[in-house]
Order: sequence, then C-alpha cells, then structure tokens
Amino acid sequence: MARVVEVVGRHEPASAPARTVAGDEQIRHALLDAAIASILERGYYRASSNEIARRADVTWGAIQYHFGTREELLLAVLERSFDRFVMSLAATELTGATVRDRLAALARVIWAHYGRPEYVAVMQIHLNLSRDPKRAQATEDAMLHLTDGIIGAWRALIERGFGPELARQGLDVFIFETLRGHALGDAIAREGPERVVSRLSDQVVRANQSRLIDALSEHIERAVATTRAR
Repeated sequence: MARVVEVVGRHEPASAPARTVAGDEQIRHALLDAAIASILERGYYRASSNEIARRADVTWGAIQYHFGTREELLLAVLERSFDRFVMSLAATELTGATVRDRLAALARVIWAHYGRPEYVAVMQIHLNLSRDPKRAQATEDAMLHLTDGIIGAWRALIERGFGPELARQGLDVFIFETLRGHALGDAIAREGPERVVSRLSDQVVRANQSRLIDALSEHIERAVATTRAR
C-alpha cells in the first residue's frame, strides 16, 4: 500500500540539513508513537503538535519537516496502523480442518490488531478526522484508500479460508464487523474509566471469546450448507 503522506502531497518539506534515511525513519516513528501516547493520555484535542513534539523529544519543526501539519501527522498514524493490519491479513493462512478452527485463527488476527491499547487512539483519530468539516479533501481521499485496502485484504483472506460462498451472502462483512466489534468493545472497556475488562479474569474473557466463535461457526456452517444445497 502506498505511503499516504506521499499520496496526499499537501506540503513541500522544509529544507533541512543532510540526514540519514535511518535517522529520518526513527524520528518519524518516534513522532507517530508520541501522537498515540499523547492521545491516550490527554485526549485527541489536547494532543497538540507541541505536546507531541515534546513527548518525542524533538522540536515542532520536526513535525513540519516530516509531515507538514498535525492533520498529516495523524493521518500517518492511521496509515501505519492500517498498513500493518493489511500485511498481517496478507500473511495469514487459514488452514484449520474445521470451520471453527479457521474462524478461531481469523479471530486471533482481528483481536491482536483491534484489541491493542493503542488502537483506542487510532480509533479516535479515525473518528475525528472523518467528521472534521475542515479536513483537507486529500485527507478524506487517503482515508478511503486505506479503508479500501483493508476491505480488499479481508475479502481475499475470507475467500482463501472459506471459499466464495460467504462473500456471496455478505457474511464476510458480517464476520469482520462482529469480530472487530468484540475487540473494540474490550479495548474501550479496558482503557476507559470503568476498566471493566481489567476486572475480569483471563479465563472469563477467553470463555466469552470461545462462545462468540462457536456461535459464528454454527452460523457459517448453516449458511454454507444452505448455499451448496441449492
């Protein structure tokens, strides 16, 4: 997937002294990590450019040089998260002997990505940029491009693991939304003020996940059987 900040092309980098590629990448990732940490600790709107730069131990000029604006920096956070997920989907092979085995492997990929504590920050960025009336058109276009990348990688994985029947019935989207919703609910509960999930034992959490996989597996098996019987 192309680097969004290059696709967007909304700014020309300021002049800067010669530096190594490795050094540039290190600073970029430090700023992305600092943006996530700032949002998790202070909230989306209080995670200012100055706060992010301070946390990354650089000047505001580093943000301007590497990204241009705060919006482009936050867009790059989305880009990195989405790209990593797409690569994870592309590298996954669902080879279990049963529908449940393959669905459990699929769920682990989803829950590993969306269940990360830092994804709460990524979600805030996505929601706020999506609804910001002042966002650049290029930002909207880039976000749609990223979403299309995930949808394409997900559908390809579902077809590899379960065949084409699920997509024909729209179940590929249903499975994605169900597993993602469970992961996001857990992440929000864990990171939110009530910290509900943190008070549950790992055994209870795993049992709830197993129940969800059982229910989805039964639904998929019935749907596939019905389709093949026609």
